[in-house]
Amino acid sequence: MTLARWVRRASSHTELLLYLATAAITAMLTVVSLQLWKANLAVPLNYSGDAVSTSAHFKTVIEEGWYEYQPRLGAPFGQFYNDFPTADNLHLVAAKILGLFTQDWAVALNTYYLVGFVLTAIAAVWFFRTCGVSLALSGVLATVFALAPYHFLRGEAHLWLASYYGIPLGLGLLVLLLRGVSLWGRGTSPNPVLSWLFSPTARTLLWIGILATSSSYYAIFFLVLLAFTGLSVLVRDRAWRPFWAAATAGVVTVLVMLANMLPDLIYAWQNGANPGGLDRGHAETEGYALKLAALLLPWSDHRIGFLRAFRQQYDSSYPLASELPAFGLIAAVGFIGAVIILLLLLVTRRRPWNSAPSWDLVSGLAALILVGFLFSTIGGLSTFISFATSSLRGWNRMSIVLALLSLGVLGLLLDKALARWFSRHEWRPGARRVTVGVLCVGLLGVAFVDQTPSDASATYASTEKQFAADHLWFSAVEASLPEGSAVLLLPYLPFPETQAGNGFIASNQLVPYLQTTNLRWSNGGIKGRPTADWPGQLSNYSHADLATLAATADMAGIMIQRAAFTDGGAAVEAALAASTGHAARVSADGQYAFVDLQGIRADLADTTSSTTLGAAAELVTIPVTAYPTPSLGSAFDEDEVSILVSRRLPASFVVANAGAQPVPVTVTFDVVSEVESGSTTVSFPGGGRQVQPYTDHTATFTLAFTAPPDTAPVDIAVVDAVGGPVRSAKVVHLTVTQDALSAYLSGSTR
Repeated sequence: MTLARWVRRASSHTELLLYLATAAITAMLTVVSLQLWKANLAVPLNYSGDAVSTSAHFKTVIEEGWYEYQPRLGAPFGQFYNDFPTADNLHLVAAKILGLFTQDWAVALNTYYLVGFVLTAIAAVWFFRTCGVSLALSGVLATVFALAPYHFLRGEAHLWLASYYGIPLGLGLLVLLLRGVSLWGRGTSPNPVLSWLFSPTARTLLWIGILATSSSYYAIFFLVLLAFTGLSVLVRDRAWRPFWAAATAGVVTVLVMLANMLPDLIYAWQNGANPGGLDRGHAETEGYALKLAALLLPWSDHRIGFLRAFRQQYDSSYPLASELPAFGLIAAVGFIGAVIILLLLLVTRRRPWNSAPSWDLVSGLAALILVGFLFSTIGGLSTFISFATSSLRGWNRMSIVLALLSLGVLGLLLDKALARWFSRHEWRPGARRVTVGVLCVGLLGVAFVDQTPSDASATYASTEKQFAADHLWFSAVEASLPEGSAVLLLPYLPFPETQAGNGFIASNQLVPYLQTTNLRWSNGGIKGRPTADWPGQLSNYSHADLATLAATADMAGIMIQRAAFTDGGAAVEAALAASTGHAARVSADGQYAFVDLQGIRADLADTTSSTTLGAAAELVTIPVTAYPTPSLGSAFDEDEVSILVSRRLPASFVVANAGAQPVPVTVTFDVVSEVESGSTTVSFPGGGRQVQPYTDHTATFTLAFTAPPDTAPVDIAVVDAVGGPVRSAKVVHLTVTQDALSAYLSGSTR
């Protein structure tokens, strides 16, 4: 085939070539941006914080088949992820598919993250072409969108958010509505099967399915913009058909989200709700909202040093850094252009050019930008949504939606400007192509310098070194224990979304699971149920009893993660050395210490009847546990429970007994308030009532009662010296000990 024939044939498939070229350019720039030739892809690119949780998901799916149940976390019962409801299942399906080709979770994780750049670019090409942007600019802007700062900021830590390839598909449906194109109906093929397979209906269902299965946040953002689009088209065209098409798309989106969450809903119905699993504050919505300045400023890892320093100074000096969102220069220009257009429309009420379809789409995209910003900015419309639910707090994530809309506006404006320039100056086709080519190369150059990390490889070597050290240590520990042994990991940090007083994040406690193949770990159960929170209840007893308690729970050892302790674990290690008679083994890097309990387990089996040991083990692993009352907005704060108290509505916490039998307990706590004197009345299960004087801001309680199965409230009412209600107080130093377990530890019941 001659070159001329190949060019003629290729020119008839320009759309396909556009997608292939965009994918290739994006892949090349991704490799260069991340300096992947310096990376070991058998090691996660990010090995800390939330990236460890993401890694655990991939490992679980590859080894267990799905992510909802993990037997090697939350020992002895396992991790039930249904207690942390999510509809973002598409990425776990991807993990399962990748697991068909590799059993290495790190390779699968890195592969999915990197492929996400290309998938995003391909989806964005469809969006820009649906908008009517020219071929060349569609490919370039799609690459710009795939390489957005947001993509690198989210990374593998927030991989579900970083995999935002569903956004262009959903926003493309909005563009179709704005252009008057039907979302539903049959295709044009005479074959009845093909006419539905390649139809607007099939496309809409597939696009919504991808979007609503990839991210609850992106699906909610889509629903917000879809509602506005449907109403605006109804007003503009005075036709109900597009409105009902939009409404149908909205219903389908909700149904897809519910279908993804159905296993979680069924689990909650069967096991009762777990309000502590997804525990967030309503006010966090404004802490995770957008700021206009943050969007328009350079991002925090800009390649140009003084711009990077300027942004970092802004983030450290101004309040509400809000996950550091930033558009990048190109999208910022499109955003400013959209604002100017809206202002022109408001002031002059005239189109800046005569091509009505182009103007209508640009103004429609600009209006969507405004709506999205009004919802997601600090103090915006999302604040009103937060009054009803605290689950949707991260509205700053709208930034990537606004970025795509802004790039769409910019693409249409550039095409219009170029067309007018070429027409006015009567440029020849060759000169036009050269000009467009120079513009495209310039945009890609600006995007690379402005949007990609300054030195992505800076942490590769240290990450690989830490990964290898962890693997060596945990392999040795695993080899020293029988297969399937359970290990207690200390300190206990409720999982997920919790951090220790020194800033150590609970997700980092999943490293032992990532580095072992058959050991079971006590951590990682979803917080909010006694069977997951039992390791935290061990702190209610003496450190001297810790080894006995862990051995009673059939733990073969205790792993101490020193960085999570404010004292580096010194107190716990000293107590364990005294009670076991031998010092802990310490990892070469000093990060971990391990105490073997196999000898203590054997001694307990020899000196204690199986019935007594079994009953004690149940008290340890299914303890009576205190929880705040969610309906009153209460929340644990380390060893404190912040509560609202008044004479009209007594505050409360609950004691949860997940066992089948009543359990005698002793509950101690202090009630602290700002008043100096008064009284505090506590009502507790079994009809008990205790009143304590309230002096020097504190009233101290010791309650002895029998906790019935299920949950029972402990109500608290505080009044000041003249009998007036106190509006707020704190319960601090709350402990719950089980009388039978205390007797067991003293040796009186063995």
